[in-house]
Amino acid sequence: MTKHNVDSSTWHLEAYCDDTNAFGAKAKGLTCDDVVTLTGESSAKRTSFDVY
Repeated sequence: MTKHNVDSSTWHLEAYCDDTNAFGAKAKGLTCDDVVTLTGESSAKRTSFDVY
């Protein structure tokens, strides 16, 4: 997993992941791309999440 600070309150996280959809089809070695922004002292909001 890699983490990059976008600014002082936003993180960009990237990791490899495996996925199984609702029909049971599996995909391995995908990239999960997540952007999280702090919204308070102990809370955060996911602003985007992509799997490719």
